[in-house]
Amino acid sequence: RIRPRLTDEFRWTPGKTGQVQAQARSGGKAARPPLGKQIKQGVFTGISYMIPAVVAGGTMMGVSGLIAVSNGIDNINDPSIWAHHPNLFWVVVHYFNTTGSLLFDVMFPFFAGFTAFGLANRQGLVPGFLGGLLSTKLGAGFFGALIIGLFVGFFVRWLDEKIKISETYISIKTVLLVPVIASAVVVVLMMFVIGPVFGQLNISLREWLAGTGQAGPLMYAALIAGAMAFDLGGPVNKAALTIALAFALDKVLPLTSCMIGIVMPPIGIGVATMIDKWVVRKQVYGDNFRQLGKTALVLGMLGISEGAIPFALADPLFVVPVNVIGSILAAGVAEVLGAQMWLPLAAVWAWPFVTNAWAYVIGILAGTAFIALLNIYYRNYRINRGTLSLDEEQ
Repeated sequence: RIRPRLTDEFRWTPGKTGQVQAQARSGGKAARPPLGKQIKQGVFTGISYMIPAVVAGGTMMGVSGLIAVSNGIDNINDPSIWAHHPNLFWVVVHYFNTTGSLLFDVMFPFFAGFTAFGLANRQGLVPGFLGGLLSTKLGAGFFGALIIGLFVGFFVRWLDEKIKISETYISIKTVLLVPVIASAVVVVLMMFVIGPVFGQLNISLREWLAGTGQAGPLMYAALIAGAMAFDLGGPVNKAALTIALAFALDKVLPLTSCMIGIVMPPIGIGVATMIDKWVVRKQVYGDNFRQLGKTALVLGMLGISEGAIPFALADPLFVVPVNVIGSILAAGVAEVLGAQMWLPLAAVWAWPFVTNAWAYVIGILAGTAFIALLNIYYRNYRINRGTLSLDEEQ
């Protein structure tokens, strides 16, 4: 059998799973994007592979906990009671809870492993996964997994370039030399540098938050909610999501404000397009925007913020600040009233998993009223002044 070889014009491109892409080469090295873009590629690859584990594990734990609490049971985790219970239903509920917890235990290995994979492909998986395991064991948490995942990705790629070996024995390098050397370096780095540093950082952060009372979490909630609503799925939104996930996975702060910031703009604007004629006795949105508003409302209930983008583009100087302030208001009300959401689920069907769900809903109602009413009155004012014509929006 003749094995095809990859020529200089065709190389496996890190981060593009399952694809062999033609890539320009200069000076004997593959052309690569800027360093910042490479880091972003690795981090987003890690997050995209980790999220399904978080969602699956969190949902299993949430559903089992909801069933247990609704039946007056608060110790569904105790294996001595439930693992051999005569009622098979409670055995299944118990194992749903423990399996969800097990998935949570592999979140950081998933994240670090696939962050390394996004930069160095398959050779980065094993040492990256090992770094994530050690991050969990040593208490370094999300940020420890992030640092070791990025390090592994770049280090493995460097090793692959520096270790020269005959094509006949190339599998020795990819299966033995690179993974073993990288794994050994990971162990030393995690045990003596990253683990102790980020483990202590997590402890210090918890102590600082405990000392701030409600002011610290409230300020955090405002910043995250505002950032999530600012560009509706853009880079600011993604950065805020990454930070919120980091704190939530390390059990420092919940995802309440993050999840509220996702849904507030589309829900608020969607409601505005439906109630304008009752608020100011006339329609202030054209037929086109009224249809877009219905879509935005449905998408908002499903946890998708992009439905509000057409409204933000039509009048960014007004709509974007109102979205941000409304989301901050909603998150602040929910935070003060004691709502807590630890799962990365923004859709309406996930709201029953919120601690103090009534507070969560009140916060969303407050933000919805703020966004909807300000948009309606502002547009009505512009129509009365003659600076806005609905005929242009038909």
